[in-house]
Amino acid sequence: MRNIALIATVTACVAAAHAETVSRSRAVVATAGSHVETRHQVAEPGIRPSSPAAGSGWTYSHGSSIPQTLAIGSTARRVWVGQYLNVERLQEFDLNGNGTPLDEFPAVDGSPTVVHAADAADLAVVLDGVPGSVVLKAYTSASAVPEWEYSFAPNFGAAGFRSARVSRDGSRVCVLVNDQAATSTDLHIFDGASGALLNNWTYPAFATGIDLNDDGSLCLVTQSTNGRLIDTATVTEIFTAPGSGGGAWHRISGNSEVLALGGFSFHVYKKIGPVYTQVINFSTPTSWFGNGIGISRDGSTVVVMSHDYSNYLETVTRIIDVDTQTLLGQHDTAGAGSLQDAISGAEVSDDGSVIAVSSWGTQNNAHPEVMIFDRNGAMIGSIDTVGSPFSLDVSGDGLSVSSGSKSVHANINGSGGTVTTVHLPPPCPWDCADGNGEVGIVDFLALLGEWGQIGTACDFNNDGVGIVDFLELLGNWGECPP
Repeated sequence: MRNIALIATVTACVAAAHAETVSRSRAVVATAGSHVETRHQVAEPGIRPSSPAAGSGWTYSHGSSIPQTLAIGSTARRVWVGQYLNVERLQEFDLNGNGTPLDEFPAVDGSPTVVHAADAADLAVVLDGVPGSVVLKAYTSASAVPEWEYSFAPNFGAAGFRSARVSRDGSRVCVLVNDQAATSTDLHIFDGASGALLNNWTYPAFATGIDLNDDGSLCLVTQSTNGRLIDTATVTEIFTAPGSGGGAWHRISGNSEVLALGGFSFHVYKKIGPVYTQVINFSTPTSWFGNGIGISRDGSTVVVMSHDYSNYLETVTRIIDVDTQTLLGQHDTAGAGSLQDAISGAEVSDDGSVIAVSSWGTQNNAHPEVMIFDRNGAMIGSIDTVGSPFSLDVSGDGLSVSSGSKSVHANINGSGGTVTTVHLPPPCPWDCADGNGEVGIVDFLALLGEWGQIGTACDFNNDGVGIVDFLELLGNWGECPP
C-alpha cells in the first residue's frame, strides 16, 4: 500500500530540456455565452498534449427549478435531467442539440426526481414521488409514456439524490429506499427491460447512495462511512470497506476491479486475485474527500476532488493511476469571500482520458465551477456557471460534459437553474506516434512499422479490417482537428 504524499508527481517533474511549445484551446461557457481561448504551454517529452477543446455546446435555463440530477445516455445521444424544488419534471435533451427539450414528463411536487441513464443502452429511470407514494419510471428515447413503472410500498422514501442507478448495459436497475419507521434501507433490484423486481436486500440502518458495475451484477452501497458491496443475484454482502466520515458517495469501476471510498480520507481498493486489497490510503489535514470521486470504466484511473473544510475556499483535484498508485496530475484552487467552495461531483470517461470535477465556486469566482482535465491534469475545458453546480456527467467517449447548476450560489437563497453541455473534439487520430499535435514523418514511420498488425495505435480508421493497411495512409494526412 502506498501513501500518495510520498509519490513523486509527474508532469512538473519531467525534464524540460527538450520541451516543445504547443497550442491548446479550451471551451469557456460563461454568463455572456461561449467562446474559445487559445493559450500556449510547454509539452514535456513523453507526455501527449491534449487535443484542443471546441467551443460548441448548449445551455438551457429555467427560472424556478434546479437540475439537481442529470445523466448522459451515450447510445441514444441523450441528456436526461431531473428538475427539482419547483416545477419538478424529467427532461430529455438531444446531447448534440441546441438545448431545447425534446420532451418533458411531469413529476410529483416535492419529488427529488432522481435520474440515471445507461451509457451503452437506451434506458433512463427517474425516481418520482414523496414518502408514501414513490414510483420508479423507465423511459427510452422513443418514450411518450413510461416503458414501465414500479410503485414502492408506502413505508419507503427515496434515500437521496444518488439512490437510483442503471447498469451500463441497461440490464439492471437498482434503487435504494429508506424505511423511516423501521430505520432501515432496502435495495430493490429490477430487470431493466421489463421492470420486474428481481431481488431485495435490506440493511438495518440508513444508506444514502449506490453505484453499479457494467452489468449490474455488483452494487456498491454507501452506508454511513462504509462501502458495502452487494452481489445483486444472491443479495449477499461480499465485501465491506470502512470509510471515514458519513456523507460521502463511494464508487465502483465498470469492470468491478476498483472501489474508491471518500470521507476525511481517500481509500482505493483493487481486486487482486479474488480479494479486494487496499492500495491507497491518503489524507491531508482539514480535507474532505467525500463527494468528488470518479473512476474510469476500465479501472485504470481515479480522480478525487477535495476541499479544505477549515475555510471552504480551497480545493485540490488529484488524478491517480491505480496500478502504480502514481499521482498523474494535481490542480489546486484558492478563493476569497464568504461562500463555500464545496465539492459536488467528479466523473471520468471510459478510458480515463477525460475527467470532469465540479464545486460550488467562490465569491470572487477564483476558478470555473466545472473543470475538465486530461489524464495528466492539464485543463482542457471548463464551464463557468452562474451559480453552483449540483449535477455532472461525462459521456463514455469523453467527448461531452454536462452539468446542472443553480442560478445562484448554493449558500444564497434563490431558485432556478441552468443545464450546460460542452463538446470536446476527438483526439487527432493521425498523430499516432509522438503525440505532438501534428502529423509528420515520425507518425508515418510508426504506421509503416505496424503494417499488417492488428490492434495497434495507427489502425484508427475503423475500416472493419482490424489491421494497419494502405487505407491508413489516406484521408486528411497532416491535419488534426482545428
